[in-house]
Amino acid sequence: MTTSLQVRRIASHLANSSEVKSLFIGSAGLGDAGTELLSAAVGVCPSLTQLYMGHNGIGPKGAAKLAAALSYNTTLELLNLTNNHLVVGQTVVCALRECSHPVLPPPLSSSTCGLPAIELALLARQAHAWSRSVPEDIFLNNVLPYANMDEPRDDWRSLFSALFAPIVAGAGSLTGAAQLLNERIWSIWGIEFQPDHTPEIMSPSQTISAGFASCTGLSIFLVDACRAVGIPARVAGTPDWQEVRNGDSPKERFHNHNWAEIWDGEHWSFTGAAEYNPAGFNRTWFFPHPAKGQIPGDTLQAIYAVSFKPSDTYFPLIWRDTPEAKHNRVVHAEDVTRNYLTAVHPDAA
Repeated sequence: MTTSLQVRRIASHLANSSEVKSLFIGSAGLGDAGTELLSAAVGVCPSLTQLYMGHNGIGPKGAAKLAAALSYNTTLELLNLTNNHLVVGQTVVCALRECSHPVLPPPLSSSTCGLPAIELALLARQAHAWSRSVPEDIFLNNVLPYANMDEPRDDWRSLFSALFAPIVAGAGSLTGAAQLLNERIWSIWGIEFQPDHTPEIMSPSQTISAGFASCTGLSIFLVDACRAVGIPARVAGTPDWQEVRNGDSPKERFHNHNWAEIWDGEHWSFTGAAEYNPAGFNRTWFFPHPAKGQIPGDTLQAIYAVSFKPSDTYFPLIWRDTPEAKHNRVVHAEDVTRNYLTAVHPDAA
């Protein structure tokens, strides 16, 4: 019988190793609870190809947690769940698509994406009724991940969890909590918007150190702040506006823009980072225009939302010089342009 502490140690090693290819943990008495703890580590292990978890008393609940986490694993080839409490639990060959991130920084340390970060994410999920209501797939893709785009990897979760949990303690909803963060977190360090600082300033630690960032760095900061307290959030943006914007400077290297999308319990809402509007979300300078001028399916003039889960769509990183970054083959994303084309401004509804 494997103890909870032993499972935690195994999960920690698995989450932080790039050398573990096979894991055999049969007849260990994992049950659903142990399987859930181990699953999160399986989902982020970059080298695991074989996983045997037979004879562990795993039921449908534990299997569901494992299946959800495995949707984020791009290396696993063989999964064996024989002799568990499952109707279908025999050997399964997982047809998981390969995913390559040739220009992305690796995880910084065990605290960045390992067991401590996973446990903080799980604790945040249990802290409020609104965080507990988040669907499993949304949590895995938009709360648990340790990074957004190609920013340097930081241990932001431990810092942000401690600092921002008191800010949202009295919030009654996901959007209410996110509004509080967007209103209050910037003044803690005196962070301000300054254009044209991507990719030099992107990660939370870089933004704190500089005291400023452009829209990309600020959006990453707000998304990470939301995730630290259990709010699903993701970076959204466009590589290039189709409509000419008044005030565009010819001196700017890029004419892109990024912002934050927040899961409101039913849909994705949007807001500018460090652009708090007391009237609520979906009221920004870029909506309805120039957002409604964007083109679905266009490589540079669509609107994308970043996805940690592998997809067939990628976010063009126009600030990178490598061809695979500029030509949309690095950071996974969804084309969400039509959401903006069909959206109605709240004040016009």
